[in-house]
Amino acid sequence: MAFIIGVAVVLGVAEVALRLFSPFPIFEKSGHTLAHPVLLKTVDPSFPEIDRDGFRNPDPPARPELVTLGDSMTYGYNVGSAQSWPQQLGRMAGVSVYNFGIGGYGPLHYSWLLDKALEKKPRVVLLGIHLPNDLNDVCKMFGIVYWKDWADRRGIDVEACVRRAGGVTTAPNVEVQGPTLGQRLKLAVRRTALGSAVGTLVVDPLNYALSRKAEPGTVVFRDGRNDTYISKAFNVFTAGNSDPAAEWMQIAAPLTEALFVEMAGRARTQGVDFGIVFIPSKQSVFQTYLEEAGQTLPPEFLTVVEQEAALEGRFAKVLDGAGIAWANARPALVSLLREQREVYPFRDDDHPLAPGYEAIARVAFERFFARTEGR
Repeated sequence: MAFIIGVAVVLGVAEVALRLFSPFPIFEKSGHTLAHPVLLKTVDPSFPEIDRDGFRNPDPPARPELVTLGDSMTYGYNVGSAQSWPQQLGRMAGVSVYNFGIGGYGPLHYSWLLDKALEKKPRVVLLGIHLPNDLNDVCKMFGIVYWKDWADRRGIDVEACVRRAGGVTTAPNVEVQGPTLGQRLKLAVRRTALGSAVGTLVVDPLNYALSRKAEPGTVVFRDGRNDTYISKAFNVFTAGNSDPAAEWMQIAAPLTEALFVEMAGRARTQGVDFGIVFIPSKQSVFQTYLEEAGQTLPPEFLTVVEQEAALEGRFAKVLDGAGIAWANARPALVSLLREQREVYPFRDDDHPLAPGYEAIARVAFERFFARTEGR
């Protein structure tokens, strides 16, 4: 008994110390999802931090002053809810927040959810756009009957997207079985700082050492401050989801531009401010840092960066023309790499850790709230 108590005390002290003084990420993904006839999925409300509607709001306010839309970057993979950029922004601005972000969501989800957001009567709605995959997330939804019918009613030819999705199917309409006890225990361990530290320092590097050889085109960089691993496969995958010249992109990009302009108009008619935050890829954030360290970057890596820059330029021009306020978090994240250790995890994961989400929140605060404090 004394031994067990001693071990428990040591583990408890280690957990508290890691949470207070370390950057280890809390392993946090969307958990187990439930089927949704329009959105395709929401998150199982039986998991921690998830509200009854399946979104990540541990203590949802009845009438939030800020509502956020987005994907996994807005949900806040790798951190607890309090460290996601919407919640950090809420504390900076002194406003209550409701977060609609879920991994895998894209502009069609954001457009549909805007009505839900406006029903909450917020002061501001911010949309976190992640161009390396959000446009692909538009296209894949046209493989679902609901969204294919939506496009047909508007006379939008989405056949290239249907082919990319492998045809049209009905949205999942079955109850998804909950996670097993073993899955819950594993996730609970990785959600602790101690479990996350073991995973970050031991499990993740071991997995990569055993299963992912550094083939040509893979970036492996260690400087003791911002170690990173970006595989060739990850670069190729990201480039394939953001190719401005792809046939499917000729549908997804202009449709997304039109959706954003329409969303801003809907918000404006209800007296709600609407803005967009560009959340960059890990590749585009690391490019300068790696080049300054003498790292030779492979073509696949540079393709991701070039395509993202082209899409950002295109969307910025549309947003400016429509009078839609926007902010880009890349410069702040690039600067943060020089100032902060471990801004991103060491793996094929372009979701930042808590300091990175804080930088995104700071950019959003300065663009959308700093000039209106006290309004």
